[in-house]
Amino acid sequence: MRRCFLALFLVFSSSLFAATTVDFNDTIVAPKSSMGINVSSNSANIINGGCFEAAADSNGFASEGWGWFKSGTFTASVDTSTFVSGKQSQKVAVGAAPVAMEQATVDLPQAPFTRVLTPSGKYMIKVMLKSGVANARVQLGIIDGGWAVHYSPAMPLTTSWGEYSWSYTPTTSDLWRGVSIQFLDNTNYWIDNLASWDANNTNAATGFAQTYVDRLTELKPAMLRLGGLGVNSMTLEHYLFKTWPLSYAPPPNEYLHINTFMALCKTVNASPFITVPPAFTDTASAAATDLTSDLVANHFADHGNLVDYLGGDGTTTYGARRTNDGFARWDTQFPVIYYEMGNETWGTPDGLWDMHLGLPGDPWMQTYATYCTKRMTEMKSRAGWRANMKVGFGGFAADSDSWAGYSTILIPAIKNLADFGTIFMYYGSGSNTNSDEEIYGGLFAKAQWHQRTIKQMNTTYATAAGHALECCIYEGNCVWGNYYNGPSANDTFVYSKEVSAGAAASLLDNYAAGNRAGVKFNNHFAFTGGSWSSLTAEPNFYRKPAYQALKIFNNYISGNLITSTVNGSATWNDTLTGESNVPYVACYPYKNGSSYSILVVNRHRTAAQTVTLNRALTVTQLVKLTAGSINANNESSEAVTLQLQSVAATGNSYTLTVPPFSAYVVIAKDPAAPNVPPTVTLTSPANGANFVAGSSSSLTASASDSDGIVTKVDFYAGATLIGSATSSPYAVTWSSIPLGTSVLTAVATDDTGAQTTSASVTISSAVGPGTPAAPVITSGVTASPSTVQVGQPTTFSVGATGSTLNYAWNFGDGSSATGATANHTFQTAGTFIVTVTITDGVGQSTTSSMTITVTDSGSGTGITTLPLSVTKMAGGMNFKKPGHDQCSISGALPELTPAFKPLGQAAVISIGGAQVLFTLNKTGSGKSGTSSFKLKLPKKGKTGGSFSAMLKGSFVAAWQLSGLDPAKTSAAFPLTATLTFNGNIYSATVITQYAGKPGVSGKFKK
Repeated sequence: MRRCFLALFLVFSSSLFAATTVDFNDTIVAPKSSMGINVSSNSANIINGGCFEAAADSNGFASEGWGWFKSGTFTASVDTSTFVSGKQSQKVAVGAAPVAMEQATVDLPQAPFTRVLTPSGKYMIKVMLKSGVANARVQLGIIDGGWAVHYSPAMPLTTSWGEYSWSYTPTTSDLWRGVSIQFLDNTNYWIDNLASWDANNTNAATGFAQTYVDRLTELKPAMLRLGGLGVNSMTLEHYLFKTWPLSYAPPPNEYLHINTFMALCKTVNASPFITVPPAFTDTASAAATDLTSDLVANHFADHGNLVDYLGGDGTTTYGARRTNDGFARWDTQFPVIYYEMGNETWGTPDGLWDMHLGLPGDPWMQTYATYCTKRMTEMKSRAGWRANMKVGFGGFAADSDSWAGYSTILIPAIKNLADFGTIFMYYGSGSNTNSDEEIYGGLFAKAQWHQRTIKQMNTTYATAAGHALECCIYEGNCVWGNYYNGPSANDTFVYSKEVSAGAAASLLDNYAAGNRAGVKFNNHFAFTGGSWSSLTAEPNFYRKPAYQALKIFNNYISGNLITSTVNGSATWNDTLTGESNVPYVACYPYKNGSSYSILVVNRHRTAAQTVTLNRALTVTQLVKLTAGSINANNESSEAVTLQLQSVAATGNSYTLTVPPFSAYVVIAKDPAAPNVPPTVTLTSPANGANFVAGSSSSLTASASDSDGIVTKVDFYAGATLIGSATSSPYAVTWSSIPLGTSVLTAVATDDTGAQTTSASVTISSAVGPGTPAAPVITSGVTASPSTVQVGQPTTFSVGATGSTLNYAWNFGDGSSATGATANHTFQTAGTFIVTVTITDGVGQSTTSSMTITVTDSGSGTGITTLPLSVTKMAGGMNFKKPGHDQCSISGALPELTPAFKPLGQAAVISIGGAQVLFTLNKTGSGKSGTSSFKLKLPKKGKTGGSFSAMLKGSFVAAWQLSGLDPAKTSAAFPLTATLTFNGNIYSATVITQYAGKPGVSGKFKK
């Protein structure tokens, strides 16, 4: 009885002391911390290691991340002699077909498997393949939740690299575990550039899942960090690895390559924060598994090369390389670029890539000082270093100086080089034997610890450097318990705390406390949807409560953090952290012009707190992060969401009641300040844009309010409201655009009800309903079969959308056809380009092409393979400007007679894979774009003519497959030249002499 009475008294007494007041003044404590997010390699592509560039595993597969496994018995190995991208491909030797290689995902305690196949998706597999014998067959497959494989029809391969793809749309929803490639014949196969993705959920600018990009954009991160322990062993060449273009497939789902990462930053309007690996491709580090004294002191040039790649112009080697890769200078596209010296190189938990080099006395902080000095000096001395670039060192926790010697060794050594320093903000302690009161008490108490220790650290570092250093959180998150206390037998219990509503409220508390201590920006870890993540990236993951916490910080808090004093709050002494006199109420007021956004956190785990803000305010809105249970989460549904409550209250103070373990933001204005309406601009579509009648389009507006919060943007077509958006980016989809002209407007409303109407834009939809404004090829040109013999009919088809489409075919041998499909018989052997042009009812057209291989059937058609007599061959390439390559060739045709009639004949020239089709006129000349061909016939009574051709275009990729190395200055460069003409195939391998300027240009000649 006494125990029950005591418990009741404790609950009652806490509410007695819950009346708290907060006093303000407008003295600025610190600018609001920018909130960034650590991003991972999650692209729309689900394949891990799709370029097959890793070392072979125990099964012979080159894999990164999820590995491959075998279905059946065969031999897998890495082949460096043939590939499409990178330096190697995957080889599979089959002796007992059918067999398959499969990659699939399983459930993990902290990464529940939720990737889903839906009838609204279009699940693609695309891959480069070749086989040891012609017509060896494969099938591409999608693995569902029950481990059943849905396979494509059998696809016959050739002995040359070719592109193969298949799409799958299920009739019902199911889990999507992975993919399979099944080999149906006994021979050798080679695989490269493998991708699988949902074509209906892909962001065109980045190749990431559109859901991923949308959710990341919704959080408005100021920074995106490319980091984590996995990057520490990466080389510069891996960062700069140039994979297939986005027109082929989404990027490989491996570690993010630098251009993919920068494109993502640009798309979501965030600045890049790049973790620079400890060692790049220096000779000493290429095969290293850890740092060495030699590497620290003598090998750091690639840190400067990265700077030149991002900020250098064409006069720098790596700036020219970036241009040749197809990218403009990245430094001009962002307000700031941060470089972080390795991830936790001070002493990583795994013991790799840190400064513990096994030296006598283990002087690791002195080693780190040498490491940072060498690299920061190199980076800042490069031509690509720009004023908006910053480089910083890595720290540990906020109290790390007490054991690491930062202020006595490192900072004095780099005080004139370092622009910032980083620390982590992981917090949480205890074990699964502790109560919720103890666990969550520790999470909230840590805010007081962070505020005190970060402020002390910043003061100490400023003294050591002689000036203030920016303080950044390189990774922050509530990671409760067993990350620090060893493996747990109950990982699910641990995970439930990290993704809870109570943990999310503590995130806001800790990030704001760090802001008060001087943190410049925070990088939250991480946006993935799997383990270690309290955010979400995968389309079928629900937004976790921490997602809502970051949305509050970035969307509803603005301005400068100002001075406040909390009075009358009860306190507790925390057992797990050792913090004493921790107040149950925390308050962080921000002011932007005449507007206030006041964050109030109730740290109490069971009792509501009544808080009075002693300030004259016009309160307009409450933004609430709260839940019915401290352990509430969004694992099965999005139960924990932001609650937005409109308020109309004006007075000399404002009182609110905050539930336990909750965070509220009070949106208010200075009542004496004038009310300035918001501004709004309709950013898409552009004025005069043309739309397709009967279709839909996304309408987007930008809106801001210097004196408050924009609560919604309404979109109108004429006088008709067609949609409203309540959060940035403000966008709606307008369905069924009518025929004719419409005037579109956007109206922004702020939290006082004030409105501003944007300037209107006029759009037209001149094409009638149901008729596309441009034809669309949905699946490219296909042929069945794709390799045929002379005289064998082949059916070509094209998938297209639209109601009224006209088709025109050209088969590369001078003949043509019309219609959705065409049956065609080639009369000569060779390699032909088949092109289909589709024109709609209003004259707009598009084209798509494929190649068809025609072999000599031996049926007496007179097809002959002859040696090609090459008189001259020369070429040049521009690695910086795609499309500026060229090659000329001339030679003899001994079999040609005066009776030959060139009109309408086809000639296909291929030089090292650079192939162009010409259709000749009556004089024997032909043009294709900027390329040209000329035939010289023999005089009457003579035999033997000649030819010449000039090819212009983008040929570097094809020539690299033939052995071109852009890094070399000179080499013997063999090229195979073929001419398919007049029923014959002429072929010769020509040894040319190559001379080049690495990364800039090259030329060759016979």
